[in-house]
Amino acid sequence: MGFRRAAALTLLVLTAAAGYLLGLWAVYQLHATYPALRPFLLAGDGIAGAQGWLVVAMTPLGLLAILLGSLLIEVSVLGYDRSALRRLVHPSASGKVDLFYVVLRLSGAVQVLAFVFTLGTVYYAANALQSRFAIGLLATAPLPAQFAVVYVVNSLLFYASHRLMHTRWLWPIHKVHHAAAELNLVTAVRNHPIDFAVMTLLYALPGALLGAEVRVMLAYYAVNGVYQALVHSELRCGSPFLDAVWITPDAHRIHHSNRPDHWNRNFGILTIWDKVFGTYHPPEPGPLTYGVEGGETLNREERFREVFALVWRWMTRRA
Repeated sequence: MGFRRAAALTLLVLTAAAGYLLGLWAVYQLHATYPALRPFLLAGDGIAGAQGWLVVAMTPLGLLAILLGSLLIEVSVLGYDRSALRRLVHPSASGKVDLFYVVLRLSGAVQVLAFVFTLGTVYYAANALQSRFAIGLLATAPLPAQFAVVYVVNSLLFYASHRLMHTRWLWPIHKVHHAAAELNLVTAVRNHPIDFAVMTLLYALPGALLGAEVRVMLAYYAVNGVYQALVHSELRCGSPFLDAVWITPDAHRIHHSNRPDHWNRNFGILTIWDKVFGTYHPPEPGPLTYGVEGGETLNREERFREVFALVWRWMTRRA
């Protein structure tokens, strides 16, 4: 049984990789052949030249490296028996949905579905913002200063956008993430394509205004990617210093808790934003339970169908 599970997981990864490469080739062909479509493509004129294509091409590989590296970090600290890796080898219904969204992200299907659900407008708007507001405030700053500014600004933007996801307008979509009945490191990428589309649009303007170098942005995505994975782990920090600076895994578990007094708490990356805006809740000892009302629907077997069904329920206000 262990061999069959490993073979099935390997086949999923290879299928995702093949689908991604095919999709990248198709997007490149459309970009080269039909200039009128470029503003609607993810790798359009908002990212310049070969560097832009390199960033797009490396994204799934970088995500895979982040997830695998984070899983190994957790195993080394907690041991295999207590790790997310063990739970994912024998996944629950919730864990299977986590893995499903990993495949969607690695294959590039999330980006394609974001295009479909928004009729391409999200990429058109993001590219328009990037081209019209390409001020590049950080263009001449040293690389460490660029990274520090990007990290602080994006942490505030993440806080604001995350709070937006918890409003009545977007919660029916965002609750896909919160329907996880257990936290695994890969829960970090358990996000509906519309969730992805909203974040893509919200980050476009600050990215254009700051104009940090590609190396800085890749470093930021790597650091934040590891953070987002580990913050969904069962690691225990127990450090007053870390809790004072970052929303640690202990604090983020409060965010996923289904206790009413934990709802809408600890949205951010840096602790300061939750404290400034009055949404901080300190970590608590003891086990917590996770999930949302109706989570059984979001964790059922018809996973791909549910991606579309959820949008229909959201649009008809049945979600």
